[in-house]
Amino acid sequence: MRNGLSSGPPSFWLWSGGVALAFSLTHLLLDFQVGLFGQLSERVSLVQAALILFVSLLYAWWGVAFARAGSDGVRGRVAGLASLLVFAFIWSFLANGIGGVISCPPPCEGAGPYGDIAHFGNILFGSIATYATWWAMKGVWEQQADVLLWRPALSPLWQLLLSR
Repeated sequence: MRNGLSSGPPSFWLWSGGVALAFSLTHLLLDFQVGLFGQLSERVSLVQAALILFVSLLYAWWGVAFARAGSDGVRGRVAGLASLLVFAFIWSFLANGIGGVISCPPPCEGAGPYGDIAHFGNILFGSIATYATWWAMKGVWEQQADVLLWRPALSPLWQLLLSR
């Protein structure tokens, strides 16, 4: 243990968060494929370009959150885990999972069976990642209760709001 953090193999929050990210990205690619963000063509509209930029920043921040959550410093780990908690619950579970099922109830006509798989995968793995990340944060809280910083965790919220 270094700085009160385990230096052993990756924890369950890492694996479940990675699967939630994969289902989230699958959902996004299916949305592009079915034309939810406009027709695919050689020319990209300004709105499509802005959406691509915001979504790219969102997934980049998600990757940074994984890196920070696995860091040795308590503050970095807590900030990374808090960001992962926001991504797992709001982006994967709520937006891509619950929101997807509400907007295209099963059987989802537009994306065939793949849309339903992506929606329910986000619900399942978004909820598992939320639970696993919450427990990982709880473990860090018990060791260092005074270092929880919500500001870095909430910074992806503006990206979430602007990309939907």
